[in-house]
Amino acid sequence: MLINVYVEYNRLRNTFTYSCEQDVEVGCRVRVEFNNRTLVGFVEEIDVESDFKNIKPVIEVIDEKPLLNNELKLLANYMADFYASSKVTCYKTMLPPALRPSSKHSKIIYEDYAVLKESNETLTSRQKEVLEMFNYPCKMSELRKVSPSITKVLLENGYIGIEKRIKDSNTHVTSISDVQHELTIEQKDAISKITSTDKMVSLLHGVTGSGKTEVFLRLAENVLSCGKQVLFLVPEIGLTPMMIQRVQARFKQKIAIYHSG
Repeated sequence: MLINVYVEYNRLRNTFTYSCEQDVEVGCRVRVEFNNRTLVGFVEEIDVESDFKNIKPVIEVIDEKPLLNNELKLLANYMADFYASSKVTCYKTMLPPALRPSSKHSKIIYEDYAVLKESNETLTSRQKEVLEMFNYPCKMSELRKVSPSITKVLLENGYIGIEKRIKDSNTHVTSISDVQHELTIEQKDAISKITSTDKMVSLLHGVTGSGKTEVFLRLAENVLSCGKQVLFLVPEIGLTPMMIQRVQARFKQKIAIYHSG
């Protein structure tokens, strides 16, 4: 299979064709030889045709899944045209430092997560207890620590499936249970005022432990119920694990984490 690849070299704006024997998708990174150097490039097209002979092979396919989706590629096209820049330069601004072409530690590490599935198989009381012990998705390693044999049964009977996710070395997230406490009068008043105002920005002021996060979560519930999305901004990266725990425990769905690391 022949593929077209963008490489980072002297701000070149055109692609170069390589042969690839491995499975690869558009948006993945590959390691290639270019001008007697080994460079990391982005796959732009696959299954292309070429009249050139002696086409160089791809040295390595780095990613199992594409780093760049269609939306990011369209944005990169716009940025490259508007700023008269190369696409690779635009791609670099969209990726954390460890995943950029110039990084020496650009290999993505994936880990297995357990996701809930529907099954009609009968479970024993102990198997049901282990299944209900976690909020899903959760790390397979955590599930196996409780009982490797029961984890195997849950997989074989179709109660859980395995989903690969990019391992995040900066934040360690564990599953916690969500407890919704009765709102105080002040919290109810804050939610009422924020949801009824026509202003685009509201300032919620309160001392530590006064319940501001719970107000944010209740407001987020209202937004999500309308089919919209919510963006949480955390002022300090050290607070990220706590916020991830609270949001995942409350909404039981995938969340995207984006930071400078």
